[in-house]
Amino acid sequence: MGKRLSYEAVKKEVEDEGWTLVSDTYVNLATQMDFKCPNGHDNYFTMSHWRHHKECPTCKANKYFKMTDHAPKSAGFRVLAFD
Repeated sequence: MGKRLSYEAVKKEVEDEGWTLVSDTYVNLATQMDFKCPNGHDNYFTMSHWRHHKECPTCKANKYFKMTDHAPKSAGFRVLAFD
Protein backbone atom coordinates (compact mmCIF):
# COMPACT_ATOMS: atom_id res chain seq x y z
CA MET A 1 0.00 0.00 0.00
CA GLY A 2 1.05 3.56 -0.66
CA LYS A 3 1.88 6.15 1.93
CA ARG A 4 -1.00 8.29 3.19
CA LEU A 5 -0.81 11.87 1.91
CA SER A 6 -0.62 14.73 4.38
CA TYR A 7 -2.55 17.97 4.02
CA GLU A 8 0.71 19.83 3.36
CA ALA A 9 1.65 17.43 0.52
CA VAL A 10 -1.78 17.81 -1.08
CA LYS A 11 -1.66 21.60 -0.76
CA LYS A 12 1.81 21.71 -2.33
CA GLU A 13 0.71 19.47 -5.22
CA VAL A 14 -2.29 21.70 -5.93
CA GLU A 15 -0.31 24.95 -5.66
CA ASP A 16 2.46 23.62 -7.93
CA GLU A 17 -0.17 23.47 -10.68
CA GLY A 18 -1.29 27.07 -10.08
CA TRP A 19 -4.47 26.18 -8.19
CA THR A 20 -5.38 27.11 -4.60
CA LEU A 21 -6.63 24.62 -2.02
CA VAL A 22 -9.31 26.48 -0.04
CA SER A 23 -10.24 23.57 2.25
CA ASP A 24 -8.27 23.35 5.48
CA THR A 25 -8.56 19.58 5.97
CA TYR A 26 -7.71 16.51 3.92
CA VAL A 27 -8.90 12.98 4.76
CA ASN A 28 -8.39 10.93 1.59
CA LEU A 29 -8.60 11.10 -2.21
CA ALA A 30 -12.39 10.66 -2.16
CA THR A 31 -13.10 13.58 0.18
CA GLN A 32 -14.85 16.58 -1.38
CA MET A 33 -12.74 19.73 -1.05
CA ASP A 34 -12.84 23.36 -2.17
CA PHE A 35 -10.40 24.40 -4.90
CA LYS A 36 -9.86 27.68 -6.71
CA CYS A 37 -8.60 27.59 -10.29
CA PRO A 38 -5.77 29.86 -11.48
CA ASN A 39 -8.44 32.22 -12.87
CA GLY A 40 -10.24 32.52 -9.52
CA HIS A 41 -13.25 30.24 -10.08
CA ASP A 42 -14.44 28.25 -7.06
CA ASN A 43 -14.69 24.48 -7.56
CA TYR A 44 -15.80 21.64 -5.31
CA PHE A 45 -14.58 18.14 -6.16
CA THR A 46 -12.40 15.31 -4.87
CA MET A 47 -8.62 15.24 -4.99
CA SER A 48 -8.87 12.14 -7.17
CA HIS A 49 -11.04 14.04 -9.69
CA TRP A 50 -8.66 17.01 -9.67
CA ARG A 51 -5.65 14.76 -10.27
CA HIS A 52 -7.27 13.18 -13.34
CA HIS A 53 -8.76 16.31 -14.90
CA LYS A 54 -6.97 19.44 -13.56
CA GLU A 55 -9.56 21.44 -15.42
CA CYS A 56 -11.96 24.13 -14.22
CA PRO A 57 -15.51 23.47 -15.50
CA THR A 58 -16.21 27.22 -15.62
CA CYS A 59 -13.15 27.96 -17.75
CA LYS A 60 -13.88 24.97 -19.99
CA ALA A 61 -17.49 26.06 -20.60
CA ASN A 62 -16.47 29.58 -21.69
CA LYS A 63 -15.28 29.13 -25.27
CA TYR A 64 -14.12 32.77 -25.47
CA PHE A 65 -12.01 32.63 -22.33
CA LYS A 66 -8.83 31.51 -24.06
CA MET A 67 -9.30 33.64 -27.18
CA THR A 68 -6.28 35.74 -28.10
CA ASP A 69 -6.24 39.34 -29.32
CA HIS A 70 -5.52 38.34 -32.90
CA ALA A 71 -7.84 36.68 -35.36
CA PRO A 72 -7.64 32.89 -35.39
CA LYS A 73 -6.35 31.33 -38.61
CA SER A 74 -9.03 29.51 -40.48
CA ALA A 75 -9.41 27.81 -43.83
CA GLY A 76 -11.91 29.22 -46.30
CA PHE A 77 -12.79 32.59 -44.78
CA ARG A 78 -11.29 35.50 -42.88
CA VAL A 79 -12.43 37.29 -39.75
CA LEU A 80 -13.08 40.94 -40.58
CA ALA A 81 -13.66 42.28 -37.08
CA PHE A 82 -13.92 41.39 -33.40
CA ASP A 83 -16.59 43.03 -31.27
